[in-house]
Amino acid sequence: MIRVALVLGLALLVQDPTELRLKGPTGEFVLQHIDGLSLTAARMIATGSPVEALWRDAGMSMKAGRIALSAGLKLNGDYFIGSADISGNAVFTSDTDLAYAYLSEAAKAAGTSAPTPYAASYKLTLTSAAMTYAGDPEQGTITLPNAFHATLVSHGTDHPKKGTLVYDQTITAAGSSGAMTILARATPSGNLRTGTIQGPIVLTLVRTSTTNGAADAPTNMTVHADRLDLDFV
Repeated sequence: MIRVALVLGLALLVQDPTELRLKGPTGEFVLQHIDGLSLTAARMIATGSPVEALWRDAGMSMKAGRIALSAGLKLNGDYFIGSADISGNAVFTSDTDLAYAYLSEAAKAAGTSAPTPYAASYKLTLTSAAMTYAGDPEQGTITLPNAFHATLVSHGTDHPKKGTLVYDQTITAAGSSGAMTILARATPSGNLRTGTIQGPIVLTLVRTSTTNGAADAPTNMTVHADRLDLDFV
């Protein structure tokens, strides 16, 4: 982590001081909209209105007034976000559209065919006054010590026995605190693995779909709870 932090800091000296882009063999790390920056032995502390850290090939974004982060190197030389303290209107996003946009851009730059579009899109957004992230190249844990709001938006096409199903689904949840473990890379099937949300909790689910072009009965559900445990493993 120390060597990576130093590399990030030195790179800013030769690039736009408000933005840093570091490309690996198959991915890219971006720190942008920087107003202020300091470097410690093991991490970078950036401020902005807001500042944003992007792990583009993974479809991960962090925005806040202040982000203190450490980055690591995968075995193949790509960067990943190892840890982050995010404060000041913190927003965390994991988005398949963001990941696919990078893959398409990289393919165009390499003169190769664009990747096959995902069969479904999936976007997880978490907002809170502050949160922390800690992970490795495969998965990470987001800790939310304060009240927060979560939104899961998905759209896709499935092929059950009765035909072609096209759906749009939005799940929202509000809690007083919580923690979630996610796959570090956004995936069309969703990357939320496990979690706990402390109440009072308000959860909503809205889903619309069509089967073979005909509208299905919509789903509109609201749940109130004192605690919610998640397990999608």
